[in-house]
Amino acid sequence: LVGVIDTGLDFMHPDFQDTSGNTRVMALWDQKYPIAANTPMPYNYGQQWDSTDINTGGCPHLDSAFIYYGHGTSVTGTAVGNGRSTGNYIGAAPEADILFVASDFYSSNWSMTVADAVDWIFRKADTLGKPCVINLSLGAYTGSHDGKDPATLYVDSLLTAKGGRAMCAAAGNAGQLPFHVGYDVTTDTNFTWFEYHSNVLGSGTGG
Repeated sequence: LVGVIDTGLDFMHPDFQDTSGNTRVMALWDQKYPIAANTPMPYNYGQQWDSTDINTGGCPHLDSAFIYYGHGTSVTGTAVGNGRSTGNYIGAAPEADILFVASDFYSSNWSMTVADAVDWIFRKADTLGKPCVINLSLGAYTGSHDGKDPATLYVDSLLTAKGGRAMCAAAGNAGQLPFHVGYDVTTDTNFTWFEYHSNVLGSGTGG
């Protein structure tokens, strides 16, 4: 089971369907939609749809509600695409089921909406009885970036709450923006930030 938090998803793309043409998306939460009967609790914002809604045409979500049109679809294809559209270009987990959260990038407390998304995905995974890895090909240029903010600590607690949970995230992609943190690596270090150096990584490359 793969969870993706991103801009949105073209869930009708053949690469996200099985051989019978049914969706591989078990559930989708669009955090930008107004409160309605299908608003997930306890979060109390956005709307969610399940695989039945998607298969019967009852999900209105589109991967077009943010300036980076199609980013979430591209990322999801890299993670779980099965190549049905062309017969080529399969993702890393082409037979995995999918959980997707369309992030509200304009939220006043965006990092906590990401934490909510992680919680929602892991709750769904528990309901389905499956281990789950979540992909985050996104980030922010503000904040501490020291791993000690409330949203990050909450996500850490979700990851360590039980086995069968993992996350991967994009690193860098920020060019020369000066927010990277440096520190001495110790035996309990589980991640680090890499400072950008154009003479090593090449022009326009984050690290």
